[in-house]
Amino acid sequence: MAFSLPVSRSPLFYGCALVLVCALLLGGGTHSGFLSDILLQAAALPLLAAALWQILQHPTEAPPKGALFFCAAFVAVILVQLVPLPPAIWTALPHRHELLATYRLLGTPPPWRPLSVDPAATWASLLSLTVPLAVFLGAVQLGGPDRRTLTVVVLCFAVAEVFLGLSQIALGSGAIRFYEFSNQTEATGFFANRNHFAAFLYCALLFAAVWAVEASLSSPRASSSRDRLNQQTRYAIGIAAIFTLMIALIAAQAMARSRAGLALTIAAMLGGLALAVRDRRQIEGISSTKLLGAAIAVAVMLAGQFALFRIMQRFGTDPLQNARVAFGGTTLEAATGLMPAGAGMGTFVPVFGLFEKPATLLPNMFANRAHNDALEFWLEAGAAALLLGAVFVSWFVWRAVAAWRAAADDSNHLDVALTRAATLIVGLLLAHSLVDYPLRTGAMAAVFALACALLIAPSRALGAKAAGKHLAARQVVSSATQQRPDEAPATPAPIEWTPNVDWPDEWQRRS
Repeated sequence: MAFSLPVSRSPLFYGCALVLVCALLLGGGTHSGFLSDILLQAAALPLLAAALWQILQHPTEAPPKGALFFCAAFVAVILVQLVPLPPAIWTALPHRHELLATYRLLGTPPPWRPLSVDPAATWASLLSLTVPLAVFLGAVQLGGPDRRTLTVVVLCFAVAEVFLGLSQIALGSGAIRFYEFSNQTEATGFFANRNHFAAFLYCALLFAAVWAVEASLSSPRASSSRDRLNQQTRYAIGIAAIFTLMIALIAAQAMARSRAGLALTIAAMLGGLALAVRDRRQIEGISSTKLLGAAIAVAVMLAGQFALFRIMQRFGTDPLQNARVAFGGTTLEAATGLMPAGAGMGTFVPVFGLFEKPATLLPNMFANRAHNDALEFWLEAGAAALLLGAVFVSWFVWRAVAAWRAAADDSNHLDVALTRAATLIVGLLLAHSLVDYPLRTGAMAAVFALACALLIAPSRALGAKAAGKHLAARQVVSSATQQRPDEAPATPAPIEWTPNVDWPDEWQRRS
């Protein structure tokens, strides 16, 4: 199979690519309310509207109903938190006596209030969902070639992130920072936090591993020796480029010095090797596992030579380590105390302060997040968070098992490999969310949404449509190369064959 990238003409694809780039460029902040967040959400709204319109107009190509219901349920939970309630109801909710005491102090009767203790913050959380929802609902309706191209978009942006991070380190403290509150001595790229920069790097590393395996096992075909030599040269350049990118992504983790990022990058490297081992193809004795192993070894040596001492320093002292334990304990107490309704999405900061105790206060420490997204989500959404979380984790485990058990052939092994990489990306980001909050940024939320879309196989209608286009293209090429009896034999044009998006039977089943 030739190592080629098809060109898409789907409007949804261009919308997804644009929003994905905007998210990676503007969505690196950890707080809502930035001008960049407003611009990003404005860019995502047309894609969200187009994706919803496509679902209504072409229900046969729509995502599985289960995925749509889950998205609707997530949005509905936030909307319910914004519905005004009579005083008799909201005053009966846990820990609302502080608000009631304020109205009594002012001498005014309690008005109708929503469930959320901070409606403005909850509205901001609702608007922030436009980015991941737009990317997910748009990407899940695309065929295999379009999805592959979106992963290449992520890799192209990863190149820019690596160069920017290297420039930040080379120019010294405070250079080329896009956020006022940021890590001033580490590489952060377009992010405000080094941990989220590291999260993007290990996600891109897994996509790069898939393309590295594909590049190493692609065999160029051409009719003449000259054309074959030109194709082999291009493929050699492509293989060198993708493996160089892998080395750069691994070495860039040393510039970020994120402890969680380094640990999860090791897991991503092992996952990349698993992707290579799972691919049964082998051409002329070439082993993609050996090539990936060599690239990883070179990257580790470069990272060690670059910043081993600084990495050990980072592991030696971390004032936030004890803070995470204190934050987690207080958040857990608040989450259980606010059951079953929760405090409202985006309300962590004001609610956390109500539950802090003098014994758990840390000097010069301010809790802007719980540094455990599962606990923070529980605090904000209550029982609904537990239910939605259980549903999503169950669905994810089911799809991950199906992805790694699915059989791949010459027509779909690249799509299956990208789906397996997506399972690793989702799993690593969920694990990272237990000690940090990468999914609270628009950039990582968009990458997470793309990975979730890759877990869902294209619909039968999309597969049939792509297969029909592929068959028509082959017929055109075949008719163009046919010769008449009175004509001299013509040299056939070189043909690049692009795999269609037909999936194995078990992948065709809709969830």
